[in-house]
Amino acid sequence: MGLTLIIIGLINLDDAEFSHFYDKTHSAHCSSVKDQTILWAGVGILCLTSFGLMCTFLPYEDGLRVNDENSVLSDSLYRSPPNNADDENNSTLDEHNSSESSDTETIPTISEADEEMNNPVQNAGQKTSRLRGTARLLKLAGKESFYLWLGIAVLLIRLPFSLSIPHFVSTTIGSLIDDDYDGAKRNVLLLFLSGTVDAILDFWVLFLFGYAKENIVKGVRIDTFAAMMRQEQAFFDKTNTGELMSRLSSDCGEMAGDLTWFFRFSVEAVVRITGIAVYMIIRSPYLGLCTVGIVPVVGIINKVYGDWLGKNAKNVQTALANATTSAYESISCIKTVMTSAEEAYECEKYDAKIEKLYSLNISQVIATGIYFMIVSTFLINTVVQAALLLLGSIFVEIGKLTPEVLLAFMLYQGQLQEYTLNLFQSYSSLIKSSGAGDRVFAILDRHPPPPATGNALVKSSDRVTSMNEMVTGQDIAFTDVTFSYPTRKESLALNKLSFHIKSGSVVALVGHSGCGKSTIVSMLERLYDPDEGSITFGGTDLKNINLKAHRSKIGLVTQDPVLFAGTIRENIAYGSVSSPFHEVCEAARVGHAHDFIQSFPNKYDEHVGERGKSLSGGQKQRIAIARAILRKPALLILDEATSSLDPISEAAVQEALNDLLQNRTGLGMTTIVIAHRLQTVRHADSIIVLKNGAVVEQGSHENLIRNQDGHYKNMIDRSDSMGQRHVSSTCRGRRGAVAPLPNADRGFSARFMSKASTDEDEIIDAVGGSGVDDSEHVVVDALIKDDEKPVLQNTSTKTTQTNTANKEEDISMWPQFDDLDKRMMKIALPCIANFAINPLIGAVDLFWVNRMGNALAVAGQAAANQVFSSAFWIVSVLPSVTATLVSKANAKGDEGEVQDAVSQALVAGFYVSLVGSLLMLRYPDKVLSSVLKDGAPALQYAKPYLFIRSFAFLPSLISIIGFSAFRGTLDTKTPLKISLFSNMCNAILDPILMFTMAMGVPGAALATLFAEVVSAGSFLALLLKRRMIRWSKIFRLPSWTALKPLLKGGAALQLRNVALNLTFLAVARVTQSLDDNGVAAAAHALAIQVFQLGGVVLLALSTVAQTVVPNEMIERVDPVTGEKSGGKSAAKSLVNRLMSWGFILGIVLGSLQLVLLPALQKSSPLEEVRQAAVIPSILASVYQIMNGLVFIGEGVMVGCA
Repeated sequence: MGLTLIIIGLINLDDAEFSHFYDKTHSAHCSSVKDQTILWAGVGILCLTSFGLMCTFLPYEDGLRVNDENSVLSDSLYRSPPNNADDENNSTLDEHNSSESSDTETIPTISEADEEMNNPVQNAGQKTSRLRGTARLLKLAGKESFYLWLGIAVLLIRLPFSLSIPHFVSTTIGSLIDDDYDGAKRNVLLLFLSGTVDAILDFWVLFLFGYAKENIVKGVRIDTFAAMMRQEQAFFDKTNTGELMSRLSSDCGEMAGDLTWFFRFSVEAVVRITGIAVYMIIRSPYLGLCTVGIVPVVGIINKVYGDWLGKNAKNVQTALANATTSAYESISCIKTVMTSAEEAYECEKYDAKIEKLYSLNISQVIATGIYFMIVSTFLINTVVQAALLLLGSIFVEIGKLTPEVLLAFMLYQGQLQEYTLNLFQSYSSLIKSSGAGDRVFAILDRHPPPPATGNALVKSSDRVTSMNEMVTGQDIAFTDVTFSYPTRKESLALNKLSFHIKSGSVVALVGHSGCGKSTIVSMLERLYDPDEGSITFGGTDLKNINLKAHRSKIGLVTQDPVLFAGTIRENIAYGSVSSPFHEVCEAARVGHAHDFIQSFPNKYDEHVGERGKSLSGGQKQRIAIARAILRKPALLILDEATSSLDPISEAAVQEALNDLLQNRTGLGMTTIVIAHRLQTVRHADSIIVLKNGAVVEQGSHENLIRNQDGHYKNMIDRSDSMGQRHVSSTCRGRRGAVAPLPNADRGFSARFMSKASTDEDEIIDAVGGSGVDDSEHVVVDALIKDDEKPVLQNTSTKTTQTNTANKEEDISMWPQFDDLDKRMMKIALPCIANFAINPLIGAVDLFWVNRMGNALAVAGQAAANQVFSSAFWIVSVLPSVTATLVSKANAKGDEGEVQDAVSQALVAGFYVSLVGSLLMLRYPDKVLSSVLKDGAPALQYAKPYLFIRSFAFLPSLISIIGFSAFRGTLDTKTPLKISLFSNMCNAILDPILMFTMAMGVPGAALATLFAEVVSAGSFLALLLKRRMIRWSKIFRLPSWTALKPLLKGGAALQLRNVALNLTFLAVARVTQSLDDNGVAAAAHALAIQVFQLGGVVLLALSTVAQTVVPNEMIERVDPVTGEKSGGKSAAKSLVNRLMSWGFILGIVLGSLQLVLLPALQKSSPLEEVRQAAVIPSILASVYQIMNGLVFIGEGVMVGCA
């Protein structure tokens, strides 16, 4: 690419220029050894920069290698599984164990994984390097990488055509300057041809990269899902379902997509930057180095930004997974949520998780904004362009550069800027996606222990020909089995458990909740292996039996049947997809499902919906029974199959189960029943009674009830005495039935999982719950008397005290972008917008008056505005104090006090505005004499403007009091909407009334009056609608009792406003008297406008202080959690933070005013006004810096009054 641009540059030179370039390069451009040294040093720096950029994109971590022999991408791991069982059986467990032992350093077992990390998904990915991840992803892509490389090839072919366009533009203009019209036409034709080819090739680049991306995403998702399916049960016990869904849906797409576009943009950017750099250095070395020299600086900044972005991206993905998990749990359990009336609680829980995600994303937005501000706007757009134009102008002046080449430089500089940003953005995207990649590779890297692998192998010495020979006709034995769940290692689920089940028999497992019944079922399915002891089928250890074949011969019917979204036929045939349709129908008949299936319009092709939600509980249960029958199981497990059904459905399902059990001999089936229905247990061949994970009794029903002191006999007697025909725990898994208790802690664990009282234990023991494990303690709400319920209201006093103590910790006074800053910004930003509207509209008014081209008109309007503003702000104590009083009343929840404060402020405002308007109407000359001397030419413009504005005194005061009232209730959006609408009317009416209707300055006053009337009417209507005022309290004289709080709170502020506005009037009078042509007054108006644009931010913060400080000073106790908030300590922290913000913003705004000064000066077409406004504007900016602390301090003092 660099060679292409060199050729383009050399072709453009004629013979004389080429000779000059070839023979005189050093004399013309590098006239000394020093110049030559600088030139080649610059070229060397450019080369080092390119090398550094490539190193930036290829970092590595110690100890990690791309060609790691133990990589998860090894051929053995991703080799397609065998197609038949014979191939599977050709390998032995000895081979598996030897492979496992050779990889002990890289393939952790479950126990090792538990010790290393709490969450197998989130933590395992921390060891993945970026380079390794890239290589692995490409290997996963397989043949799809062909499209990536093809896209890169097309991209390289396209770039010469794209890069030549600025060259042809500059040469075309150069030809026109030299009157070479034929050359110009030739260059235009070449430009058109290059652009056409560039456009066609651009389509193929986008298509090839997009096609590759979608194929890579598809492959990664398929492999990730397959890796999830290979995991063991313990993995899913420890990992949230929502988190896995986030990995599969979000992370896979992000990592593959960002990496794909990284290749597209990074390759294009590197080649373009190199080619442009070579072109520039050939045409003008110094200008080229000036332009390209910014790239290393941008690279350093981007490295810092990219590293931070990568860390933040991991946190974002974690927060997103947590939010997804919360939403998934709530939606999947929506019936429980609704029946427990906990929709609001679930929303609060989800809001808290989304708030964390929101905070991280806002941090990223701020960091990205700062990055682009520094890199794009300042360094590239401003510094480089200014330097390029300055040096280029000098070189053109001394004859070392032509305007044509300078134009080409400017065009290429734009491309250089674009692709430099693309380069570093692609790097940042890669860093950002590394967080998603870590999580995906964590799943791909995780090797499950033997129980989870679908290819669990049989030792050659124990191999048998079929599963039927192993299970059918073989006894089942548990021998000294001890087991604890991976998530609860400290608690034994089974403790030295031993029992024997004869082949073809029906065995019932009974016992209280938590005694180990369901754990035995999981062990039989080999979802878990024993920690100690053994499980044998016909004397063969379960570990040595083919796992896939073993599970294919087990039929399971649970309390909550699982159906998949699909047809009834597909659900019955699930796990037996090769079964013919007549066998599906026969299984449905045996399961008593055929009749209701035939009643559906589509019969067996009827869709059941997600999780079978279109079917009743009994219908779903009978389909599950039919599914188990179709498998022709050697072992049938019925896990409380009828416990959750209504009597009618239960009878139908029970009949199906009875028929199934009666026909078990023909099926050669062993049956294990976990049930609490006496009629089922009574006819079992053997009943095993469990307690605390061990067998306490075993025998037939008749034998067990003869033992009067036996555990089984006691359970029967206890359930019969309560009118219950329960054998196992009555309240198994019914925590959701407990209704929310008043003033109880809202945390899920505190409400439902806390240790209950001794009295509650006795109650549960009375119903057969003495064997309930502490970790699964159950509360039976219906059995607890009303006066005993407070015993369950464990509000976790210790936690409350700890939280309260944490609230009182010292908070940094400097901005931390924490919850305190977010709360202030949430209130301040709408306030800033509200306060910014008026000066912005004032700037619009000033702009249109300036368009009249008459300095006296500007001076007259400015004088009238100054008088009106001073008179108005002298009484601005009313809205300021109103905000404080409303805030205090709102914090206490006193609606009457809110109405009193707002109503009395409006009444007082009415009388004050009446006096003000009458003075301006009756004595306009005297009022204006405070700023204009007698006979001043500007009076002819000031008097009509002031006459019209005087009618706006009352509407303006109503609007500002209404705004203060809403601000006191922390509602800043409503006044913002009103202000936007009313002031938009002002902005639209200004040019219409002033120019279209030829009203001049009075037209501007009319537009403002109309906007104020609209605003006042809107505020009054909303204040009445929200019951913040009452007509009965408005139309009466103010009482001293009602006015006293207003006067007391605003006395000091009133004195300051009077002094400040008298000073403004004096200054305005002096500036008006400096000349007779209005230039000084117009300049003063411009300077004040600059000051007001920055002051609105500080004024908004001042109003925030007036509102939030009194609100924070009121100490409150949360009625739910008991946490204390507010008080003097919290208010002190808030004030400290506000003062620091005021100090920082004062400096920032003062600096910004200096930067905005040239732009604001352009609003005046008069050069003398612009020149006169420079010094006052600078002084106003300096004063603005001090204003930060002044405004915040004023707001705090008013708030504390």
